[in-house]
Amino acid sequence: MGAVGGGGVLFSPGAAAREGTGEIEYAVDLAELPGAVVRTERGRATDDGTCVFADGGEGTASEAGTATGAGEGAYDPGACVRRVARAVYPADGVPASVAERFGIAPARSSDAGSAGEPGPWVGSLRVNVTDPLGLDVSSTTSALEWEARDGGGVRSEHDSDWDWLALTGWTRTGAEHEERNDGTVASTDTEGDFLNSVFCLTIDTVTHHRQTYFEGAVDGSWRWAYEVEKAGGCADLLRYTYVVITP
Repeated sequence: MGAVGGGGVLFSPGAAAREGTGEIEYAVDLAELPGAVVRTERGRATDDGTCVFADGGEGTASEAGTATGAGEGAYDPGACVRRVARAVYPADGVPASVAERFGIAPARSSDAGSAGEPGPWVGSLRVNVTDPLGLDVSSTTSALEWEARDGGGVRSEHDSDWDWLALTGWTRTGAEHEERNDGTVASTDTEGDFLNSVFCLTIDTVTHHRQTYFEGAVDGSWRWAYEVEKAGGCADLLRYTYVVITP
């Protein structure tokens, strides 16, 4: 793992296998993700030969809040290993290129609380599967607004969203969401299954967003997690991106 500076294309200009290796490189221009750090992650191999990736994080509300954008730059399907470029920004200091690519709205002006204060706090997680043109073909989003109630407990508002690129043949084949609030912790979890029968000629391509989870606690702490899988025809041409907004 190491910080990458100076911009320029770290990975290849298109989805292509590196000669002599099993690694596929995707088009990732780190000039569009200033301050990114590249790290290697290992997924979980399944019995049917696919590779499932998961990630997550936790923290406590701060005065500024953060926005995190990440994109898969290379993937070795045989080893079930990938390289991911990831950058974290103050919520009110997201570079324009990052905000445009990841759909990050400007930080709203509010009296949102920091750690130890009653809120309200806002957080969200969006997980995307992206095609070689940089278009998100399937996405799931979980959002949560929460605050401590006077007298104890937590008040929460939840939102789940699904998006898919219907113009290129993608359809949603399954969707689930779960909203919870036990009085101390509130959470939103969004799942989605997507299919394209023409992306790889006659071989179906599928994506499974098995978890898109964001939770917040009465003390302002938060946690997020996701799990995603791509499978079927030409699935190795697709890559993963995600964005997390934390208070």
